Amino acid sequence: HAYSSGGYYAVTLTTINDKGCVDVAIQNVYVYPEPQINFSTEEPCVNNFIDFDNLTTLDSGSVVSWAWDMAGLYSDTTEDISYYFDSVGFYDVTLTAVSSFGCINTYTQTIYIKPLPISEAGPDTIICSGDAVTLGTSVLAGHSYDWTPTTGLNNPLVSAPTVTLTNDTNFIISTTYEVTTTFNGCTSTDNVAIGVFPVINASIPIQVEQCFPDNKFFFDAKGVYGPNATFQWDFGDGMGVSTADTVSYSYSDTGAFTVSLTIRDNGCVSTATTVALVYDVPIATFGFDSEVGCNPFTVEFNAWSSSNNVADSQLTYIWSFGDGDSAFTQTTSHTYDPEGTYFPSLTILLGICKGYEEMTKYDTVTVLPTPTAGMIVDPIIGSIYNPIVTITDISEGADDCYLIITPGDTMVICDYQHNYFDPTLPYNQTVSHDITQIVTNSYGCSDTITVTVDILPEYIFFAPNTFTPNADGMNDFFFGRGYGILEFEMYIYDRWGDMVFKTNNMREGWDGHVNGGKKKAQQDVYVYIVNIIDIYEQEHKVIGHVSLIE
Repeated sequence: HAYSSGGYYAVTLTTINDKGCVDVAIQNVYVYPEPQINFSTEEPCVNNFIDFDNLTTLDSGSVVSWAWDMAGLYSDTTEDISYYFDSVGFYDVTLTAVSSFGCINTYTQTIYIKPLPISEAGPDTIICSGDAVTLGTSVLAGHSYDWTPTTGLNNPLVSAPTVTLTNDTNFIISTTYEVTTTFNGCTSTDNVAIGVFPVINASIPIQVEQCFPDNKFFFDAKGVYGPNATFQWDFGDGMGVSTADTVSYSYSDTGAFTVSLTIRDNGCVSTATTVALVYDVPIATFGFDSEVGCNPFTVEFNAWSSSNNVADSQLTYIWSFGDGDSAFTQTTSHTYDPEGTYFPSLTILLGICKGYEEMTKYDTVTVLPTPTAGMIVDPIIGSIYNPIVTITDISEGADDCYLIITPGDTMVICDYQHNYFDPTLPYNQTVSHDITQIVTNSYGCSDTITVTVDILPEYIFFAPNTFTPNADGMNDFFFGRGYGILEFEMYIYDRWGDMVFKTNNMREGWDGHVNGGKKKAQQDVYVYIVNIIDIYEQEHKVIGHVSLIE
């Protein structure tokens, strides 16, 4: 009997003789299990190593040997193996296992080795900076694509992406792209190298404007290009062209000409333009507000050019004022000193337009003599006790002279003495007065000078020596008086040294009472002490006597 699975089984034997007697014998039999063989694989793709994972189980004992048979192409005795098939098709893979009890089992699995998808990245190529090129090939149904790196790609997940690359260096750069194609679980890869020529960046140096007819421009092709580059110049006048990299050209007329340069190298093209300006020779012209004036004489100058096709802002202006000074703006002013005749000139430059006589213009400016105002004021600083100021005329070159004294009248003489005492003005602050002298000559030229005189305050204090506090309305109070006082304190003492009165208000006087005004003071001689700080913050102490007479 063959058991289909391992385990313990009770075997019973029953014997019956011819007499009908029965005997039963029972024996237990243990059947060892055989290995339960199984294995799994990855996606079986041609030319790809396939990992065969052994999934065999055994309920009792252990597997002591393995035997792999890869469709008769290869055998191995390890538990797990990796193997690849180099052809598409069906293959029988067999695994045999032997247990430690000598039990043997074999399992065969038929696998299909699938073909790899075709990956096509395209041919290697070199493009111009900023150009686009299509990679890969047309899409196949069911296939997926993944491109790396993604630099410049419009879509890295399609079969034929477009790549756009730039190159700002001075040499060719190259990027290798790899496409991974997946179909039915199998993948393949392919690479393509895309080179990029440096960007040519054609340019033409800026041209300085020139004048007709003596103009000659030098054009130099600038950019990044190789020895096989070609050049095409168009000078914008409908006549001039050139194929050299460096060229000189002269224009036969005035105007603004657009110069274009096209550089071709390795199939790449770059174009640049600039403007060549050819002007008529500018003719200098200028005007000013007055040709004759008094010293110092300030003249406003304004320049322009008679060339109609030249903007004033494009010109360089060079002024020479005839006295050694110069300026370089279109509009300017200049002060002439001393009197005399001057010959100012203007020269206009435009680009290389130099050396033409008509570009410089001369004119005449006459500066007339001007009298010089002058006076001596003595003293320049007076006071309320010395307010008289003497004015002495020291002007030169004047035919007429008069003074304006403020406050006061206009004087037609220039030697004068003025008294600045004014009882209406404050005595505790400085009062300033302006004295102005105006002189003129026979040319109508004039000069003015103003001197400021300061009348300073002064300090003074005085007090009477007698008062009569008898309520007759006359001399009833004892006051101190003064000017130029900032702080004031007054103390009055009797003959025994007792203080009978105190105040820090100069307007408050003693009325002849003592003991807080309760009692009249007796007729006697009293001593006062006054402490003062004047307007110059100087301290003063005044001690005196006052007689109280009833």
